[in-house]
Amino acid sequence: MTILEKTFLRLKLLYEMEGLDPGPLVKIALKPGWTAVLGTKGLCGTAFRFTGPHKVYETPEVELAWYQGLIGRNLMEVVGENIVSSVIPIKSVAVAALSALSQPLLTPESLAKREISAWNGDNYVQKIVNPDDVVTLVGYGGMVENVIGRCRELHVADMRPPQTLLTTIIGEEIEYEPHQLIFHGAEDDESLFKKSDVVIITASSLVNGTIDDLLHYAVKARSVGLYGPSASIIPDVFLEEGVDFVMSHHVHDPDKFIDTMLNDMNMESALRKFQKYQVLLPARA
Repeated sequence: MTILEKTFLRLKLLYEMEGLDPGPLVKIALKPGWTAVLGTKGLCGTAFRFTGPHKVYETPEVELAWYQGLIGRNLMEVVGENIVSSVIPIKSVAVAALSALSQPLLTPESLAKREISAWNGDNYVQKIVNPDDVVTLVGYGGMVENVIGRCRELHVADMRPPQTLLTTIIGEEIEYEPHQLIFHGAEDDESLFKKSDVVIITASSLVNGTIDDLLHYAVKARSVGLYGPSASIIPDVFLEEGVDFVMSHHVHDPDKFIDTMLNDMNMESALRKFQKYQVLLPARA
C-alpha cells in the first residue's frame, strides 16, 4: 500500500472520529498545470497536473464528460475510486479532492489533538540547512531561493529540461543561471539522495506516484521534507514514515481562494494570498 493510500485511510478514520461530513463535489477546475476541486462548506483543494508548460508525460486523454460525471458525487468516494489510478489527470483529481477533505484537519486545533505542531515562523528550510550540507531539491521552483548560497552543494533534480527552467546566458560561452546549483534529471535521484544531508521533495510526486521510491532513497538523509501546494493534505502518515517536515498550506478564506483561482491564469495569486503557510512537524520536534 502506498503512502498516499495510507493517508487516505487515515483521513477516512479521522472523518469518522470527528463526525465530519465530506459533502459532494461541486466543481472541478482544470488550469494550466493544476487541478482544483471545490466542494461544499468551503472545502477546496489543489494538485499539480503536469500539463501546459509542465507537461513531461504522454498521458491518455481524459474526456471532459468523465470529469462531469464526478460532479455531485461524495468527495470521499471520488478519492477512493481514483487514488490508485496510473492516469495522471485522474490521479490529480483524487489528490486535489484529498486536499479539499484535509482542510478541516489542518487547523491548529485539529493538528494539536493529533500531536502535530504547526510552525509559522520565517523560512523553515533556512533554519535547518547548515553551511556544510549537501542539499537536494526534487522539483525546480521557489524553494531554490530559500537554499541557494546557504549550503556546500545544492542539487536540483527535475524531469523538465534545464533550458525551460533556468536562465540561458549567451556570451563568449553558453551558461545557465543560477550557476550555484547543479541540475540533474530524475534518473540521478537515488545517487543524489544517498549523499545528501537534506532532501526536500516536491509534492507533485504524490500525483506522478514517485513519492514512495523517493522516500526510500532518502532514508539516510538527516532531514527530509515535502513541499508545495499539493502537500496540503493531512501529514500524519508522512510524519510517521520518514518525512521530518511538511511545508503545507491551509486555505484560510475559501470564498476568496475560489474566486481568485477561477480568474487567475496560473494559480499564483490564489495560492499566495489565500492559503496560510505552515510547516507541520511532530509535536516532539
